[in-house]
Amino acid sequence: MYQTTDMVKIFRITTHHDFKNQGVATALIEALKQLNKSIILELREDNFKAFQLYQRFGFEQISKQEKYYLNREDAKIMQFVTAN
Repeated sequence: MYQTTDMVKIFRITTHHDFKNQGVATALIEALKQLNKSIILELREDNFKAFQLYQRFGFEQISKQEKYYLNREDAKIMQFVTAN
């Protein structure tokens, strides 16, 4: 995670398979939103489950980065903007 005075950039969110579907990612996102800063993150274009999770928390896709990952997969760039 990288943080400035008004923005947080998330580099990786992952949940160990033993803890999936137990609200861990939800709790983390809620905690990040409490920082009252804009949040930017990338996710693989085919990661529909994560995309839906972020949308549920108010993230919007703001762009697409072609060949972002080492295996040349594209990434969706998403952002959450605070109400402040």
